[in-house]
Amino acid sequence: MVESNLEFFHETALKVCKVISKHAKNGETFNFRTYATNYSADTVCVTNFGYNLNEVEKEQYKLLDVFEKLQAIFVKMVFHVPNHVSLLYAGLTSDGRRIKNIARSYWDLSCKILKQRIDDRKMLGEDIDAKPAFYSDVLVQRAKQDKLSWEDTGRLATDFLVAGFDTSAVTTSYIFLMLAMYPEHQAAVYQEQIDILGKDAEVSPTWEQLSKMIYLTRVIKEVIRLFGPIAIFRKLANDVDLGEYKLPKGCMALVAFSLLHRDPDIWTHPDEFYPDHFLPEEAAARPKGSYFPFSWGPRSCPGSVYAMASIKVIVSALIRNYKFETDLLFDQLEYRYSLLLEAIQGYMVRIKPRN
Repeated sequence: MVESNLEFFHETALKVCKVISKHAKNGETFNFRTYATNYSADTVCVTNFGYNLNEVEKEQYKLLDVFEKLQAIFVKMVFHVPNHVSLLYAGLTSDGRRIKNIARSYWDLSCKILKQRIDDRKMLGEDIDAKPAFYSDVLVQRAKQDKLSWEDTGRLATDFLVAGFDTSAVTTSYIFLMLAMYPEHQAAVYQEQIDILGKDAEVSPTWEQLSKMIYLTRVIKEVIRLFGPIAIFRKLANDVDLGEYKLPKGCMALVAFSLLHRDPDIWTHPDEFYPDHFLPEEAAARPKGSYFPFSWGPRSCPGSVYAMASIKVIVSALIRNYKFETDLLFDQLEYRYSLLLEAIQGYMVRIKPRN
């Protein structure tokens, strides 16, 4: 599925190149996060819902603005609801009601996307219960079987939509910010792209060419190490003996990626941007399980391959078009909690045309 969508990824990346060209003309600093969000949302909608949102060019749904309002309230709720009060009741609070009201725009959009997919299948003479071609087809079939309302179906679609575009968008934003901060790494990534694809940004990378982007892969993995998912909760299916500590079956364990991925006993440069962490010899020297930002086992993220491919495509296109600069310094970045660790200052960059 991923390989068949590479051309669309590239076409969408070229749209981003065109849209941000205005910033190259006036030389102003801008927050790349909006463009990364729109790119990720467009690719997720087409490849998983069969719907061309075209948010890169139209920017009509303001997806990032809505998400930032939601995450601000949600984080507040997590840290302010007393531990003895179940979050199941959080929806009854004033903040819980605000989340529902703000999220309605996402639910409405998801329902619109699903309805359009159903109408398209009917127009093509396809049965709604026929073999699904997109995730949305599976969702609609299950909703029909379970007799879900359109609103409930839209909420399920929203979960997938947000999870699909936001984490990739944050990662992409950090990649360009880091490359802007560290010109030596940007030069290395650019040279690798030229060696593989040439200077013409119109050239779309193949699946085989993506696999050859070794330096870019190290950069992406390092960004995820530093700024990836903060933690996950897991309910233990068995007793776990950690030596000094013993965790009983049934308890809830917090796996803190942010601590694991910056552990000085594991990483040679834990608090620095250091892509060489993922050189073969460095990786071989670390114990197994030192790095798993997409979780592991049957609960691991199903979109890891998809995300890597879509991110590589947009970096490849933009880095061949523009040189990135920034006034931000790594040591001065401040963070806030979201699905990932977000930079409070934003992802402020300037661009200059390569030609």
